[in-house]
Amino acid sequence: MFQGVNMHRKHHSPRGVLIGGILAIVMATHLPLVCAETADTADTELRVEVTGLKSDQGDVIVALYNSPKGYTDHPYKTYYANINNDKCEWVMKGLPRGEYAVILVHDENGNHHMDKNFLGMPKEPYAFSNNVKAHLHAPPFSDTKFLVDNGETLVKITLE
Repeated sequence: MFQGVNMHRKHHSPRGVLIGGILAIVMATHLPLVCAETADTADTELRVEVTGLKSDQGDVIVALYNSPKGYTDHPYKTYYANINNDKCEWVMKGLPRGEYAVILVHDENGNHHMDKNFLGMPKEPYAFSNNVKAHLHAPPFSDTKFLVDNGETLVKITLE
């Protein structure tokens, strides 16, 4: 009657039932997170405007952090932005809503990292979001953080 359809009942092994159950649990617990993250990022745009650059030489390293854990050591994302007329603008769309901080480095020689002297002090200009100044060490995440929410979030940073 139904061609191509096996009408005989198939017995499933306990292992098959266990794997199927695990798969169902994984799908039920993780699929909502994927959908929520997609919905949570749909209308966000982070725009970082950098002024105070001394030249168009090199790039600006934009290190984006989303947590105090790993702040200054392990960025959430790192980008390299071009400089034009001693200014730089960088845009990121679709970030998950939340708190972020930015550390910028004017990578004057284009080697994609901050150069330091023999004492470990930066040799290239750098700055933090909220234009917070460093005094012997990087300011805490709590001083440099800003909120990315619906629409555009504009962060203006001046290198000195």
